[in-house]
Amino acid sequence: MQNEWILIGLASGLLIPFSAVLSTSLDSKSTVTSEAVENGSFVSYNKKDAPLDLRVTLGVKGEAYTQDFILCGLEELRRSPAMVGFSTPWGYHDKLTLADYKFERKPESGSHLLIVTLHLVEVLPLRPALGAKLSAAPAKTSPNPPPPRRRRATG
Repeated sequence: MQNEWILIGLASGLLIPFSAVLSTSLDSKSTVTSEAVENGSFVSYNKKDAPLDLRVTLGVKGEAYTQDFILCGLEELRRSPAMVGFSTPWGYHDKLTLADYKFERKPESGSHLLIVTLHLVEVLPLRPALGAKLSAAPAKTSPNPPPPRRRRATG
């Protein structure tokens, strides 16, 4: 069976596969203004999306060198400003960053099992304000230009 739980470093191409999923938690929120809205205005102008917040606990089964590779890769992705992708059986999420991770090894699960909890947060693109121009502002001109200079008559 093909592994369907993979963390992908989009800039580095680093692939971190996981053996099993133990739990997932996904927060997908929007906020809507509680103030009065101008008559005829669109609700979408007053609704803001919050970034996707995903927490997933995964298991990695393998020898010590495999587990060390996973932990070194996670640390590299956590420190990096580059984005990550996360592949699940239900789809693919990109534009994420690895905010933090936790891991544990328990005697009762044996030395061949590493349990990792990832905290992935969506990076939302910056959108210009309504009506804002992306180009540089034109140079300001004075409404009353100074009068032309007169030359002194020499003679």
